[in-house]
Parts: sequence; structure tokens; C-alpha cells
Amino acid sequence: MALRAGVQAGGHGSFSGSRRNSVRAARSLVDLINALHRQGLQYPGEACGIYSYLTRAAAEMRNALNLVEGSVQEMRAKGRLQTDLRGGSLEDVVRQFTESSHGAPDLAGGLAGRMGKAYSAVGHLAYMEAPEEQEPAWGG
Repeated sequence: MALRAGVQAGGHGSFSGSRRNSVRAARSLVDLINALHRQGLQYPGEACGIYSYLTRAAAEMRNALNLVEGSVQEMRAKGRLQTDLRGGSLEDVVRQFTESSHGAPDLAGGLAGRMGKAYSAVGHLAYMEAPEEQEPAWGG
């Protein structure tokens, strides 16, 4: 049975654990962006937490991209790939994938490095209450 994108052997159309996890990760990021659009941030600690999450995601993206490319190359070496219904040469499609994805892990690593610096900086920010929000020093 020929394999198509998103369909496992057996033809059930179910997703592998890796595919489910990538869908959940994307949804999590979309949820974060939607919440930021709706509510913004109240305190700098929230920015610090978000930068922590995004820095980790960028670092893991580098690993994920390397693993995906390695897996595709391994499937190719084992003769487990063919082109989809659009046809074309398998070698051309694999070469296009390899050329298109070349450098992406390094870009993700650079992004993680830059975000790590921003995370460190935002961690030094503190919230300053407006004078009417502050409690009197004498506690009364």
C-alpha cells in the first residue's frame, strides 16, 4: 500500500504520536497569540514567562528540524518513499526538500540564542505601581 502524507499504513488516516504532538504545539502557540491579542500583559513577569516558553520552543525547533530531515533521509535510504499523486521524480522531490530545509536548524538555533538574551533582559524588569495603588508604608 502506498503511503500518502498524513495517512499511515492501514489507510485509517489517523495521526502518529509525532503528528499529534506537532498539532498540539501549534495550537498552543496560536492560543498564546490569541490571549496576547485579547488581554495583553499585566506584569513584566508574564513577559518573562512567555519568553522562557518561546526560547525553549525555538531551541527545540532546531532539534525537531534535524530529526525530521534525518527521518526523511532514512526512509529514502530504506526505499520507503515515493512521490504523491502529483508525481514527479522522487530524487527531485527529495532534493527540493533537502535544499529548502537546509539551514533552517541553524536559523532556529540563532533565534533561540537571541531570544535567550531577551529573556535574560526582561527578567530584570519589575512592575511599578501607580501611587494610588501603593499601600502606605506605615500600613494604615
